[in-house]
Amino acid sequence: MDKSIKRFCQVDPMEFFAYPPKEAPLPPPALELHVYPPFAEFIEFGGASKHVLTNAGSSRMVFKVKCSNNSLFKVSTKRKNRELIVITKK
Repeated sequence: MDKSIKRFCQVDPMEFFAYPPKEAPLPPPALELHVYPPFAEFIEFGGASKHVLTNAGSSRMVFKVKCSNNSLFKVSTKRKNRELIVITKK
């Protein structure tokens, strides 16, 4: 401590401005998405295709499925919003 402060103060003035110890910053949440099957094939004469999107990361994700004809798509969630199933038919 500085000698000039010791001469006038009986108490260390920095005791009144004590800061908590610095903690290491939290790592950013991991974003990881698993897609099964990894590719999509659409055939000309119709059929159905099932695709599963699974959030494998540590943070929540938002999925947006957009279609001009909702009668062709079915979207459902499984396992507490960690998995999204998209079924398309033609």
